[in-house]
Amino acid sequence: MKIKAKDMTVAIWDFGTFGPYLAERLARDCKKVYLCCPRSTGFPMADRDLIGTGISGVTKILETEFFARIPEYTYTIFPFIGHAGMQLDIVRQGGLVLGTRAGDEIEKDRKLFKQTLLNQGLHIVPFNGEEKIMETIGFDATRSMMQGTKNKWIKFSEYRGVAETYQHLSYEESEDFLFEMAHNFGSHRHDFSALWEDHIKGVEVGDDSLFSNGKYLSKCLWGLEKKDESYSCKVIAHDKLPYVIRNIHEKMTPIMAGYGVHAPISSEYRVVNRGLAYFIDPTQRFGSPPGEIICEIWDDLPELFRAIAAGEDIVPKEIKKYGASIFLYSGRLIKEVTPVTIPAKFQQWVKLQNFCITKDGMRKCWTQDAGDVLGAAVGIGDSLEEAQCNAVEAAESVKAEGIYFNTNTFDEADENIAEAKRLGVW
Repeated sequence: MKIKAKDMTVAIWDFGTFGPYLAERLARDCKKVYLCCPRSTGFPMADRDLIGTGISGVTKILETEFFARIPEYTYTIFPFIGHAGMQLDIVRQGGLVLGTRAGDEIEKDRKLFKQTLLNQGLHIVPFNGEEKIMETIGFDATRSMMQGTKNKWIKFSEYRGVAETYQHLSYEESEDFLFEMAHNFGSHRHDFSALWEDHIKGVEVGDDSLFSNGKYLSKCLWGLEKKDESYSCKVIAHDKLPYVIRNIHEKMTPIMAGYGVHAPISSEYRVVNRGLAYFIDPTQRFGSPPGEIICEIWDDLPELFRAIAAGEDIVPKEIKKYGASIFLYSGRLIKEVTPVTIPAKFQQWVKLQNFCITKDGMRKCWTQDAGDVLGAAVGIGDSLEEAQCNAVEAAESVKAEGIYFNTNTFDEADENIAEAKRLGVW
């Protein structure tokens, strides 16, 4: 028997990045929503306990209560990576989980990801024009490579809090980054892995798909990100994706099925021409973007999530055809808790990270790993222009000390969309 949202009890396990705004969205429809932000330390600070508190319809719980209530949950959501064992244990107990399970390893281990692509007969971004995995281990080898190359991309695995992706233009420009990174790696400075890629021309696009029971669902989001500024997307039938993308999905489907993925996943590609696209990043989680847009563009969201977790063959229904988001930042947030004021009419359309709501109704964002990221403003519409305009309007309504965002970002994004059209992938 189909369970309606008003009868659902949903639990979310998240560090604070996605959980609070996702919990706030689900609380609009669900019977109960629990949010747990694990302390992950023997000397906890107040922030993790305060993040997510005060949100209407959301109950903040600690780890012990989270585990004790597992039989109560209609399903559990893991928006982030890094807790495959917990997800699998809940499934073994008979619970439903919206999460990527062990699929997170191909996001965390970038060498494994590249090798997986090669094993599946797919392209990887070349190094010096040759499609091979180029890896340096440790400070000395990485420094030597920096001194002998220019205009490369470097990607790091596992310790994303230290380094993730870096554009190396020349040694003179990269030296400070190298020494700071080596310092932050500490005792791992002689054994960290760095993967090297050429800088290739093309346009970067991505799909935000829903994967369940061994296959991609019939609709997804197809979009273009202006890095660290904005995202523009449209709902598209999966079988209408560009051929080069569908070919990648076909080759990756058994891999995703083997990992037991039941979740929204995002994939980024560098398209060089109509026949060649490099799969550059597998985001095995609620990415940012498009997590903020997912909350508002799909209809009957709690039911959609439950069906994905249960492995049911469901056809997603969109509220609007187009979506857009703008990233919001605050210079104050780097070091200080930052109060944020959002007019009531726009609160649904502003997705803050690491926030709580105080007794007087003030939203406050807590300093976390994201640095100066407040969150994102979202718009949806019957046209891309309408969605973008709605996102801008929502962004401009937000008040916070040191807030900033690029009001021209969609003009620049539209130029990239024009290039994507030229290449036949928009």
